[in-house]
Amino acid sequence: MTDTMPRALSRTDRWLRPLGWATLVANCVLVVTGGAVRLTGSGLGCPTWPAATARPSPRTVRTTSTRRSSSATAR
Repeated sequence: MTDTMPRALSRTDRWLRPLGWATLVANCVLVVTGGAVRLTGSGLGCPTWPAATARPSPRTVRTTSTRRSSSATAR
């Protein structure tokens, strides 16, 4: 006898399949909107990236202890 009746969905299949489809749709929407932002040039990024300002960030302060440790490793 062949099994012509569809099997009942397991507890995991009941939530995993819709979650998979929702993830696929969300990723497609993300790719399309990202492409639209790229094509229209409407991103909020810095136009001179990676140097957003003339001064590097964060500002580094060299102390005596860091000079000693860096000169000790250089020997």
